[in-house]
Amino acid sequence: MQTNGQLFVVVGPSGSGKDTLLKKVINKIPNSILVKRYITRKKDIKNEDHYSISIKNFEDKISKKFFFIYWKAHGFSYGIPFKEIKKIEQGKKVIFNGSRKILFKIKKKVNNVKIINITASSTIIKRRLVNRAREDKKSIIKRIKRKINLLPKNTITIINNKSISIGTNKLKKIILAE
Repeated sequence: MQTNGQLFVVVGPSGSGKDTLLKKVINKIPNSILVKRYITRKKDIKNEDHYSISIKNFEDKISKKFFFIYWKAHGFSYGIPFKEIKKIEQGKKVIFNGSRKILFKIKKKVNNVKIINITASSTIIKRRLVNRAREDKKSIIKRIKRKINLLPKNTITIINNKSISIGTNKLKKIILAE
């Protein structure tokens, strides 16, 4: 896909603060959109704004080529709608919370993509996951011990161990630098 705009894929472990930083930064980036994901999980607006969808409806959308990209993680299916990604052709900065598993596929599909890896110390991630209260202790430990996939060259990493405002400013500077 040829683009006038820029695609930003934000990845990192659960509990690193991706959604928090994205919510805080999106209104500070001119000409940008934050893509809402489709997830086969019940609605969780407190932690992550997404479209809740049944597995059957998700599979129907796959067959209709609705998704630009989709993946499975932690027992759920995630999808990014193609119509939102196409807005980079209009010069928009299109941003979405993705998965480290799909980065190489995305780089093959879009010629103008910037990958931002947000992470934090395991202690902070564990605390955030416990506070999120979406999973049991065993699942949290499994997430923390999960092996990290190889990231593409030129991936930019933000260590999100400090305040939300510091993390937001770091993310904003990276996106605006393009």
